[in-house]
Amino acid sequence: MRPRFWQILVLVLFMANFLGCNLWKTTKKVYKGYVFSTNIDLENEAELGNGQIRMARFFNPLDQELASLFRQIEVKDSQPTRDWAQKIKEDFEWIEGVNLVDKQGQIKALIGQPSLPDKETKQLLSQKYSWSQNVMQWLAWTEGSRSMMTFIRPFYKDMTWQGNILVCFNIRSLVQLSEKPQEIIIIQQGQTLWTGSYDQEAQGLANLDWQAMLEKGVSGRALLAGEEFFWLARYLGEKPIFYLVEVKR
Repeated sequence: MRPRFWQILVLVLFMANFLGCNLWKTTKKVYKGYVFSTNIDLENEAELGNGQIRMARFFNPLDQELASLFRQIEVKDSQPTRDWAQKIKEDFEWIEGVNLVDKQGQIKALIGQPSLPDKETKQLLSQKYSWSQNVMQWLAWTEGSRSMMTFIRPFYKDMTWQGNILVCFNIRSLVQLSEKPQEIIIIQQGQTLWTGSYDQEAQGLANLDWQAMLEKGVSGRALLAGEEFFWLARYLGEKPIFYLVEVKR
């Protein structure tokens, strides 16, 4: 097949896998539901950009796990049971804890470790949810040398908010699913979540104006101190994190 065909096919499939319905909403150019396979381009790697190849190889395994966890929690809007929480913990061994917390802040089930520091827990419980706010949220924070993330899912009974599902994980545990975790960077605006072997570069990348970059597209290239990085936005609910790999010549 012609090089142009392979380039378009692989990029469409792998971007659809990473960005899912948010890419569909943003561009309407990628079909929802496609799943990128790292086997597609084995005989045609020379025809693709270095950044795209490295993105697909290094991020695809961990991104599939992250997206699967997010979807399983996102669809659970009714009151969960302890058995449900236990199964989530068993299915995703890299997460640290699943907490079921009622609207008074009482823990109804604690599987593994607590999912938020006290300050963030109090802030979360000060919020009141309605059925019209039936959306997932996430928070990222630093705990010592660890970068942590918690998914937050309100649950309801008869359309009345009853509490939250909290699922916590150490990002270091997630990135170990990658073929080369030292070669990848994960950031959100202003904050590094995983630096790999790019400690100095990662903070500089996090400080870029990502909102302005998103206005131009959901992927692209970023230059920092003479180094070039390929980036891709991964939406988790309504806000993104960003995956980056260095473009190596």
